[in-house]
Amino acid sequence: MLRNILFVIGELDHYEQLAETIMALAAEWTGSAACFVRVALEKEYPACLMEWHMEINDTIVVTDRAELARKAAAKSQAVVAVLTEKNRNASFGGVMFAIEGIQNPGMDYFEKVYGRCHGIPWTILETDRCLVREIQLEDLDRLYEIYAEPSITQYMEGLYEDRAEEEQYTRDYIRNMYGFYGYGMWVVEEKKSHRLIGRAGIESGDSEETAELGYLIAKEYQRQGYATEVCEAIIKYAGDKLEFKRIVCYVEPENEASRMLCRRLGLTEREEKVRKGKRYCFYEKEFMKEFS
Repeated sequence: MLRNILFVIGELDHYEQLAETIMALAAEWTGSAACFVRVALEKEYPACLMEWHMEINDTIVVTDRAELARKAAAKSQAVVAVLTEKNRNASFGGVMFAIEGIQNPGMDYFEKVYGRCHGIPWTILETDRCLVREIQLEDLDRLYEIYAEPSITQYMEGLYEDRAEEEQYTRDYIRNMYGFYGYGMWVVEEKKSHRLIGRAGIESGDSEETAELGYLIAKEYQRQGYATEVCEAIIKYAGDKLEFKRIVCYVEPENEASRMLCRRLGLTEREEKVRKGKRYCFYEKEFMKEFS
């Protein structure tokens, strides 16, 4: 688990601002008393790890030093690059996250950085009854159970018959889709039972400002309002947090349940569209003003 955030700064030009950032993060930290936010000069970095008993797997390094950042990332260290006027042309290859200057992006940001670097799925949002989070390989057993119901694949593709192919697809999806975009199709857990009951999420639409909604709910949990509850929250998240301006959904004409859901979600039915040779009912919602 994340226990340390260590700022390793080459030059303390902005020491006052750095001190304010550290104090704010320390005040925000809700972990145990063993959690620390500290600062060190680059030359002090190796000694600090030993002196403060910091391990690679429990520490995030936040640094403006490109070479140190690259070396730490190569060792599977969680790293955040600090971009300044002095290092604009430096190479931070292999570093997944960066912030502009010395600032406080918030503990939630650092928790997500730690999770992404150590393969821990992000929790995206919660509703009254459900938790929406990123998929992990351990979810596949339950997903194969859900997809075994014939009605689930009536209007959507199923999983790979070869389990090894599905596992590789999932690994690639986590790395490329979540890792690059920060969103995608997630899994849905019922909070009361901690049982996985479906999938829901968004993928890139026909423009950078458009998200495409998708969902499925296990047969035994259908007709209980879960799809409406989760999709409403995802639509709000897409507009509010991800700043999409439009969300769309493609539904096969015979899929009356999904067409009704789109109407309940406030999506407007437009002219039918053809995708990959199939005809779809097309729904959309623009929410730029709603979430501005």
